[in-house]
Amino acid sequence: MTPSRGVELFNRGDYAAAARAFEAELRRGPPQEWLVCALGQAYASGGRIPDALRLLRRAAHEARDPHPVYLAISDILRRAGQVKKAEALLRRLAGESSHLGQAHHALGQILLGQGRRAAAAACFRKAARLEPELPWPHMALGELLDQDGRPAAARRCWDRAGRARLCDAATAVQLGDVYGRQGLPGRARRQYQRAWKMDRGGAPGAAACQKLAEAAKSRGDLKAAALWLERAGRLEPKQALWDFRRGWVLGQAGRRPEMRRALRAYLCRPGAKDGAAPILAWVGLEDYRRAARAADKVLAGLDPEGLSALSRAWPENWLRQHGDEFYARHLTAVRRQGRAMPRSPWPLFFQAALHLRRNRSGEAGALAARLARFPAKRYGWMRYVTGLACLLACRYEDAVREFSAALESRPEDWKARCHLAEALLCRGRRDEAFVQFGRAETAAAKAGAAPEVWAWRGEARLWLGEAAAALEDLDRAVEAGAKLALCWRGAARLLAGSPAAARRDLDRAIVPGSRDWEALLWRAELHRRAGRPGQARRDLEAGRRANRGHGDCEWAACNRALLPGAEAAVELNRLPKELLAAASAALGTPVPATAEAGRVFARAWLERARGLRRHEPYLRALWLEPKA
Repeated sequence: MTPSRGVELFNRGDYAAAARAFEAELRRGPPQEWLVCALGQAYASGGRIPDALRLLRRAAHEARDPHPVYLAISDILRRAGQVKKAEALLRRLAGESSHLGQAHHALGQILLGQGRRAAAAACFRKAARLEPELPWPHMALGELLDQDGRPAAARRCWDRAGRARLCDAATAVQLGDVYGRQGLPGRARRQYQRAWKMDRGGAPGAAACQKLAEAAKSRGDLKAAALWLERAGRLEPKQALWDFRRGWVLGQAGRRPEMRRALRAYLCRPGAKDGAAPILAWVGLEDYRRAARAADKVLAGLDPEGLSALSRAWPENWLRQHGDEFYARHLTAVRRQGRAMPRSPWPLFFQAALHLRRNRSGEAGALAARLARFPAKRYGWMRYVTGLACLLACRYEDAVREFSAALESRPEDWKARCHLAEALLCRGRRDEAFVQFGRAETAAAKAGAAPEVWAWRGEARLWLGEAAAALEDLDRAVEAGAKLALCWRGAARLLAGSPAAARRDLDRAIVPGSRDWEALLWRAELHRRAGRPGQARRDLEAGRRANRGHGDCEWAACNRALLPGAEAAVELNRLPKELLAAASAALGTPVPATAEAGRVFARAWLERARGLRRHEPYLRALWLEPKA
């Protein structure tokens, strides 16, 4: 094996094989410092830290220039938790070698970990000045500037990192991530493509392919997404999960024969043991008996994200929904195969979830009592699905009961807690709802998903008209990369009187070809308030197309009614009569019959709704009288 082979194995995470490759090369010729350092890193990454330190300390005594070896030692000490020793070594290196920018960068990372931001920034600046060809100091300094609210200065640092001579594939992927967070999808995509071209045989290249697949999915280009996942699989042929991911995207695109081939290829691989993925693969193949057997084997080890995946266990995409016949076919399959599993809750669970996909919440909720017969400790979490069904049917107390039962089985299920909070809000139990959001945040933090809860809680505050409080949560969520939070932060900024900042967020949320109808609706409202009726109409029409699965909503109708020259009463009277009657009762105003009365009615309706623009009927309880 060659050194390049060792580097490839190291990048793939096969540290033992990488160490063998580096050892073989060292036996063939005189020791090279970089090769010794690489072997030490392979030992350390494989858990052989004492061996790594012995090797590198001996090499440092023999090397003509020991500084690179000492840098490797400091990195291993830091990773082993010996931070003070690492810091002392780096300070000595920085003092001995005025040209060694890497030492200043590594010292800055340690200082940053200790919360000493100013000292860390000074180290990063010095490292960038001493060795401008290094990309990492520029990256780290850019992150600090961005956190300090200086995005333009941060972007200049990141641009310098991209131009640095030693910018590698892993750094290009990081650059793509930061450009994506800054709302620059074109730059992000170019960096990911650059990383893929730079590394056609390792983990960074595969990661870049996955990022490009995600970007293609967000644009609704599922064909391109499948192609990028296929390329990732070629870069990491031993990773079975690429077959599953590609099959799932093919299923989302409606390419059923290709999906089945990819999922079967995944299930035949020895590494097909990735959490919920084997269960989902069997569901995609419409084999519910094997899906149930696979689920029972791994159920105890599934985290909340895995359990949530089972409740939406079909290859679908929120940008492109399958027709009813797709879910009807699966429902027929699970009922037929369920006859052979009379003592299993899985057929009932999948039936309830399929009814939800078909917008038949009553039929899903009717299965709650039957699911409750199974052992609560093992299967009680399944009642999350029947809780959703009750919530969608506006049966709030039943929803509270079902979500509470699900949480007794799996208290760490933060999504169930957030939906429980929604049900409590709809019943007017605000304080209890935010207690649940707090518990959800604690549970989600353990799974690395706290930003999703911040976004959800921020949206809930928006519904209640608490724009300033909403911004606290939404700012944190956006900074942590929660993409959906951009729409809600834009809405909160609009309601808080910052239209320019709101426009920036909403523009970032609406990527080309976007089906995010809620962001389109908020941007239309921003344009309407700013006196740009033409742009408002375009966004409202785009939102209508994106929301065609749910029909037109009251919030779009109110905004159209308030556009110049609109027949306001006509626009509003297109809505369902029972909804108009409920709005009339809540507002204490008759259903409008004239254009002027329609404008007054629409304006009052939007004011009463505060920050609510979602179409789900159960949320109407937030501006109507709460009901059981």
